[in-house]
Amino acid sequence: MVKRIIWANDGTPAADRARPVIGTLVASTGARVTVACVHRDWRIGHRPVLVDDHRPLEQELRVRVDGLRADGIDADLVVTSDEG
Repeated sequence: MVKRIIWANDGTPAADRARPVIGTLVASTGARVTVACVHRDWRIGHRPVLVDDHRPLEQELRVRVDGLRADGIDADLVVTSDEG
């Protein structure tokens, strides 16, 4: 039995194309959905290079989670860095 579906989403249109599939899977299994995103800050040694502000992406992913919830899907968001 499927209890949780992990939807890797980086905020791109390509990731969003999975949304209808997620809905179908939830409808047939009753599973929860975790929207997961791993962001990466590039470094040279310990010095950060190309560090982005990830807050806009996190906010956009929260909108997606809110949309899932509005559709009656039990959903949460997990955002982490590649450093753990």
